Amino acid sequence: PAQQVGLVLSPKLYPGIFALKPQVFASYSHYPRFDVQQISAIPQLRWRDIALEAAVHYSYLDNEPVSADSTKLSVQVKLNKQLPFGLNLGLHYGSGNDSWLIDSSGALIDTFAQNSAYYGVSLFYPFLKRFSLYGYTQINKADQLWYVSLAGRY
Repeated sequence: PAQQVGLVLSPKLYPGIFALKPQVFASYSHYPRFDVQQISAIPQLRWRDIALEAAVHYSYLDNEPVSADSTKLSVQVKLNKQLPFGLNLGLHYGSGNDSWLIDSSGALIDTFAQNSAYYGVSLFYPFLKRFSLYGYTQINKADQLWYVSLAGRY
């Protein structure tokens, strides 16, 4: 049983031919044995159907045993390309401690294993105006992570 709540502030600025979208993401997650507070800064630069984004994520894990509390800092870079039929292809690179975080695409990474630098690829498909399908895989030296979600928004 998990409970999560998040808030995204995302204004858009249009300097010339580019669109700048500076985001701030904050979330709180509650699990039976720990809580997580996360804040992320995610600036994005768009030009036509291409978007480049960088993200810095800071997470505080508040565990039941007081001596087990920890902080995590990770950095991600993502290049998105809009494809036909509404598909969106993402190429990802990240480093730092991503053993627990909600990334800029909304994927919950909860491996609880400190990873080295990683590379990833994602595919996002929105449909029926309120739903989306998201698939993501990331590869590092030691292992591979797969993530798939179906989301409905109201």
